[in-house]
Amino acid sequence: MRTALAGSTSVHTLLERPANAARVFSFHADRQREDVERRAEWAAGHYREVVRHGEQPFWRKRAETVPPSSVGPSAMPEASDPAALLHAPVALSEGAKRVEVPCIVGDFIESRRAVLPPNQLRPVAYLGGIELAPLLDEVERGGTLLDVVRRWSRWVPMRQGLEIAGWLVAHGLIRPGDPALR
Repeated sequence: MRTALAGSTSVHTLLERPANAARVFSFHADRQREDVERRAEWAAGHYREVVRHGEQPFWRKRAETVPPSSVGPSAMPEASDPAALLHAPVALSEGAKRVEVPCIVGDFIESRRAVLPPNQLRPVAYLGGIELAPLLDEVERGGTLLDVVRRWSRWVPMRQGLEIAGWLVAHGLIRPGDPALR
């Protein structure tokens, strides 16, 4: 289903917005690479289950762990508790890199600002259907985590904002900031 959505959106964008061709090809290549990585990880898990022949080189090689997946979150993952930082000033982590990536936006593939979390291979533009760029812009404005989440209310309810904040903290995108900026 995922590949059908990506493929049909790619074709639609090429037909209706040919100027976006480079973006479409980049998007399509990234999704193909992710699908190959997922399938390799899945297959390796099945090969590890072959106990009877597990020590033979043929099976050992196939059961090796694949490199870390570059697959980013597609839904809201379990959030960390950001309570420890609620009343502390926060900042965007130095290891977080801002990048432009091709994304499905409605019926087309378009460029969106995204963030590459430290030690991850794939940038994240959306989390649980919410575009992260405007939220991260608010983090860069400064303030306590609670101040930042309150400013996010233009885009998300408080509870969802706290869940997103927890995810951002857990993935090293938000860190304690300079107390002088409080």
